Amino acid sequence: MLRSLVHYSIVSLLFLGILVANVFAWQSSLLGGLLLLLFLLFFGKTLHKQLALGVASLVALVSILGAIAFYLFNLTPLACLIIIFLIILAIPFFHLPHFSFPSFGRISLRELPVLLCACVLFITALRVAIAAHIVTPVRSPWLVIPAAFFLLIFLFSSLTVASRSRLLFVALFFLTTSVALFAYPLGYGFDAFIHQATEQHVVEHGTITPKPLYYVGQYALVVTAANAFSIPVETSDLLLLPLLLILLAILCSSQAKGLSAFALFLIPLSSFIVTTPQGLANFWVLLVILTSCCDFAFSRRNTKGLLLLLFTIAALVTHPLSGIPAVFFLLIARSVRSDGSSYRTFWPLVGLGSIIMPLVFVLNSLMSGQSIAFHPEKIFPLPLFELLHLDFFLQNRFDAWKDLLYLFGWNQTLVVLVLTVAGYRLAKKSTQHHALRIFGLMSIILLVNYLLLDRLFEFSFLIEYERSNYAERLFTLAQFFALPLVALTLADWSKRLASKPIALKAGAVGLTAMMLTAVVYMNYPRHDNYEISRGFNVGTSDFSTAQYLHDKNAPGTYVVLANQAVSAAALKTYGFETYFHGDLFYYPIPTGGALYQIYLEMVNNAPTSATAKKAMDLAGVDTAYFVVNDYWFLADKIIENAKREAKDWVAIDNGATTVFEYRR
Repeated sequence: MLRSLVHYSIVSLLFLGILVANVFAWQSSLLGGLLLLLFLLFFGKTLHKQLALGVASLVALVSILGAIAFYLFNLTPLACLIIIFLIILAIPFFHLPHFSFPSFGRISLRELPVLLCACVLFITALRVAIAAHIVTPVRSPWLVIPAAFFLLIFLFSSLTVASRSRLLFVALFFLTTSVALFAYPLGYGFDAFIHQATEQHVVEHGTITPKPLYYVGQYALVVTAANAFSIPVETSDLLLLPLLLILLAILCSSQAKGLSAFALFLIPLSSFIVTTPQGLANFWVLLVILTSCCDFAFSRRNTKGLLLLLFTIAALVTHPLSGIPAVFFLLIARSVRSDGSSYRTFWPLVGLGSIIMPLVFVLNSLMSGQSIAFHPEKIFPLPLFELLHLDFFLQNRFDAWKDLLYLFGWNQTLVVLVLTVAGYRLAKKSTQHHALRIFGLMSIILLVNYLLLDRLFEFSFLIEYERSNYAERLFTLAQFFALPLVALTLADWSKRLASKPIALKAGAVGLTAMMLTAVVYMNYPRHDNYEISRGFNVGTSDFSTAQYLHDKNAPGTYVVLANQAVSAAALKTYGFETYFHGDLFYYPIPTGGALYQIYLEMVNNAPTSATAKKAMDLAGVDTAYFVVNDYWFLADKIIENAKREAKDWVAIDNGATTVFEYRR
């Protein structure tokens, strides 16, 4: 014991010495990356015998301590180094519980051909995604990535299901959730650009004003990676969630046997395709769920429940929409005795938990001054038919391939529901019945919250197509908590399938591989005969537009009316450069703000100088720019109308965007 402590102390002192020297002298990203890898692997393994849980625990500690430092002080390089030092100092005295997870195991010669074939398929699929190189605005990655990609996914999935290899399972999950990472070199989505700009601002200034009540758990991780390990903000932000999902896949495959690990693919995964606070918080919730599946998870007398508390707090400081349900899950689980009987707090917690999210939103609206419309008349009838999408069974778009994909994709909720009910029935025969029923109960609690939030409230401060977004996230969490019951059903089916003829087994492999292929297609935006994607990615023309406006004007002298893509490009390139009157950004962010409403007037009504003058008056400047992307609805008509009253105009990147200048 003493010898181990001496060895640990020597490694720790060497690590900290090199780390401090790199922060204040060398500032090498390569060395910082190696030090971060050493920190996660060595100290993670020291903290926990199961490396994946040790690494996850380290990340959670950095997130929580970083959030505390952010709120109480500033997240400076010194503060980040102190966080790392405190964690290293505490590890010998704070051993987390040890699990008996199986390892990946050794590779036999019989498995080698399968793994080599899978490796070729994996690399080829990655090359196809990278070759797409999406830098022009498109509605969906599938409009650029060739159909051969799905053939590769299907073949790789078939090998994964047939071999039951944990290594291939982890690789398949990473491939499924990281298409955007490889296909969009400029970045994907809109929210990610805002968070990266915020993280960069915190790196440069130590804080941001006003300090946000949400998202800090993610900011702490990215800022610590930048301040303590000299890793660029954009790099650490892009890689954060994809790499953490590898831990999730490892833990899921460690606990599950047979086909049951593939239950992870049946739950909604769209929040994981790019790093955002909501996706990161959902990752922590899934870790809470997977960790809770162990026998000791709900024991009152076992200190191993500290691990659940650690992941729950990490979720809470990252995004309360996921963190609050995780807190109630732990409280409700703690209110059940080991014999299944309930404490007096059980039903009050269930009742409060069923309405907690609407209460939180009402309280937040009162504190922030944002208006939320209340519609009690919409609570009935409940939208069960639309919720399950049963109408797809009556549709046919005469595209056999897509019909098959959407048959599963649009009814994925129904599949999860059936498997959850079957799993609950199986759980009654299990010794873990009292623990497993908590997952089903938590799903019901979140469904009640979803229905109340979706039917009773309308978030009028958001643009129309975003107003159901918050409620839909609760619906996703409800499916997350059904994961153990879904896995239990799949495990039972896998056991029954083991004694069936080879033809039936082959059919099951093919069907499962097809479902996994459908998951990949459905988790990303789609623009086809079935669904119309509303958004476009940020393209090179958006960055060119932002640069043109920045080079042409002095900061603080102009305001821009543009869509989200151009605004995101400006935010990524120039950060929070200009604010008017303290809280008015010079681009239309957020989309619920007054500036964006003026932009909508320009594109939906008429692009007049009088409307542009409203933006100038709002900001107190004499110049306004109106940007029209060529993919906007009726863009040609808007451009011709805008030319009539604009002082000047210019086409950028062969008309990909057209910029109109207005002056008083």
